[in-house]
Amino acid sequence: MKNKFSKSVNLGYFLVVADMFIYGLFPVFAHKFSYTMNPLLFAGLAMLVGSLPFTVLLAKQKKFNTMYSALYLKPLLMIALLTALGSMAFFSGTRLSSGINTGLIIQIEPVYSVILSAILLHEVIKKDQLFSTIIMVFGAMVVAYKGLSAVNIGDLFLVTVPLFFQLSHVIMKKILVRLKDPNFIIVSRLLYGGLIVTIVALISNPADITQLSSFNNLFNIVIFGLIFRAFDFFLWHQGLARLPLSKASAILPLSVAISFLGSILILKEVPTLNQYLGLMLIGGGMFWLTLQHFRITNVGLVGNFRKLKNENKN
Repeated sequence: MKNKFSKSVNLGYFLVVADMFIYGLFPVFAHKFSYTMNPLLFAGLAMLVGSLPFTVLLAKQKKFNTMYSALYLKPLLMIALLTALGSMAFFSGTRLSSGINTGLIIQIEPVYSVILSAILLHEVIKKDQLFSTIIMVFGAMVVAYKGLSAVNIGDLFLVTVPLFFQLSHVIMKKILVRLKDPNFIIVSRLLYGGLIVTIVALISNPADITQLSSFNNLFNIVIFGLIFRAFDFFLWHQGLARLPLSKASAILPLSVAISFLGSILILKEVPTLNQYLGLMLIGGGMFWLTLQHFRITNVGLVGNFRKLKNENKN
């Protein structure tokens, strides 16, 4: 039994580490492909492609009708809308910025997580959490700052991306209490969200539909959608099924390094001093925040174990 559990945990670590490579390279290839065609059309269609495996799974399990039931449609559409807004800001922003900046700036998501938890969920922010989030914010400012006269609109778009995704997470946490199956959330993000982004792209630039006549564009959309959307979600959720969230989250800083190296090796970008400093601050802040979460979770587990042990003695 113990050996079986150990194998499950080891597989969980492998899946999460593998996902960090994909998640880390996501901003690299998103930046690369954003120059090949209309970035919003690319993003929307890639999301639709990524939704296919999960949509087929729900249909096979005869659960897909839940996606448009009156009870769940409104929150699922809200999740889709926020995901669509985040995706549009991301792909518009990365085209106007660099691959390195894209990979670094979107890593400030834990900052919004802490802030929204305090405002919406009334959670108490500890001093360590506050300091680590301030470090990450400062790191993002260092990356984006190029002088007051040269503020990059792409970087500003990228700063808003994690906010949209975190707001969608707040709704997701509430609805998962009733829905249970995370595949509903994935399909709402990719299918409904992909439809919204695609429609916006075609309404704003109808002539760009001709870009789909290119085999290279279609190939890039399918590969990106299957690997960086569908496979990314699959690896992460399968990893979480075998690992505590705290241990899975401890591996997240790896994605920052992967993204940074990917931009250098694949995009041939040359990092600036600001970007190196931003990497240290954002990566360090992420690592510090992860350690706090890991420590709190372990303390909780130990406390529950001791309580159970004492109850058994009595």
